Amino acid sequence: MFNLLEMEAYKLRRSKAFYGLLLLAVTQSIFVWLFNDKLIQHSGKETLSYMFFIQASLGANIFVGILSADFIGTDFTSGYIKNLISYGHKRRDILIAKASVYCFGSIIINFICPVILTIINTVKNGYCTNFTLDEVIKLMVLSLTAVILQVAICSISLLIIFLSKNPTINIGIFVAIDFIFRAMSIVSIRVLSFKKVYDNIILSQFGIMSQDNVSMGQYAHSLIIGLITILILFPLTTYIFEKSDIK
Repeated sequence: MFNLLEMEAYKLRRSKAFYGLLLLAVTQSIFVWLFNDKLIQHSGKETLSYMFFIQASLGANIFVGILSADFIGTDFTSGYIKNLISYGHKRRDILIAKASVYCFGSIIINFICPVILTIINTVKNGYCTNFTLDEVIKLMVLSLTAVILQVAICSISLLIIFLSKNPTINIGIFVAIDFIFRAMSIVSIRVLSFKKVYDNIILSQFGIMSQDNVSMGQYAHSLIIGLITILILFPLTTYIFEKSDIK
């Protein structure tokens, strides 16, 4: 298992797609900060919430799909996964190793923008008016919830790529999901009854937990949705991979 993790970590370090997406994320953060006059004046706390809130509009969900297509999808088309199985590695171990490193890479790509801008504005404007123990706890809860939600979104991509075994299909589906999510966001603003549905899907949770004066109950709500998504999709992906005919 450790050898598999080591191999996957090496692959990530050598991945051109990973560094390309990382560079794109950093470039976005620079442009967002330079061309948003209000953001420049935000405190570190306001910046972190704002950046998580606009993650989807910056292409975070599509980044997840692109990375899984390159990092995992090409292993199916090249025969790499078939070779790992023939060498005697358990499919469950292969999946866990790939999923762990893939989720780690996705977190780095999608969190580097919020983290960089939060650090800049914290140095420039301070983190918040009163940095109390309560604020420290909220920051820790926000960070934990954000990580769980990112892993949950990654679990959707894992299911798609292990089901399709095709990088192109994976990217196409994630672009479609992102488009549908944006459409749902617009509908939720105009149709109050639909908003109740929208507020309970995994992709909307970053926006919900980034609202002003969010309560611990709302954090818990987002956290539970994230955990449920992971607990359903990861075992399902494992089952599909175990039963798949790898060619």
